[in-house]
Amino acid sequence: MGWSVTKVKNYSALSKVTQKAWDAIVTNVSSVTEEVTNVTFSEGILRPIIPLTPDQQLQLVTDLIDETITKAKFKKLAGAV
Repeated sequence: MGWSVTKVKNYSALSKVTQKAWDAIVTNVSSVTEEVTNVTFSEGILRPIIPLTPDQQLQLVTDLIDETITKAKFKKLAGAV
């Protein structure tokens, strides 16, 4: 499969992302409306928000989905808190 122990640990750490943030992500990814953004969520983009509070996680995810911030800004803000 090509998954190392480190990759599995990083992926499983995503369980610490708040449910509200996951709900926003899933809604964005699975929506069939014209309002869907082209944001692709991956383990790498979500890992920096793990240490944040649930409200901070949701705010950053929402801002990225709404395209009020870029992925680079998302990572910068996540690391600044």
